[in-house]
Amino acid sequence: MFFKEVDILLKSAIKLDEDKAWFFSVDNGVKETVIKLNTIDQLFDRGVDSLNKSLGEYSGFTVEEKKRKGQKYTNITLKDSGAFYKTFKIEVTKNEIIINANPIKDDDNLFDNFGMQIVGLTDQNTLRVCELILQNMIIYVKKQLKIL
Repeated sequence: MFFKEVDILLKSAIKLDEDKAWFFSVDNGVKETVIKLNTIDQLFDRGVDSLNKSLGEYSGFTVEEKKRKGQKYTNITLKDSGAFYKTFKIEVTKNEIIINANPIKDDDNLFDNFGMQIVGLTDQNTLRVCELILQNMIIYVKKQLKIL
């Protein structure tokens, strides 16, 4: 009996599809987490780009404007109206997760002012996403092998 079960398990394992596992694993929860890590954790909370480099400090005038509006002023957040954060979208291909955002704000291009690295995850946040993907991958494999 035991060998029959092992044989079935091995035959199921051979049929595992890497692409299906990837797309299953990068689910909407992972996509939302990527956007939150980029916008909230990095830009808003810490004021850093994907290289973990500070975006700088606000000028005295801007600090006073931010205080008047009741907004965060201790670091550059790239969030005034929230329009930039709302443009963040995730594209999943066969082997990568691509973060896209529209850097145009009024007459300014945020990429020109702060660099293209404002879109993308720090190494630490990339590891956090990899852990989520790995958890989902394990669930996928267990479901496919019918051991969940």
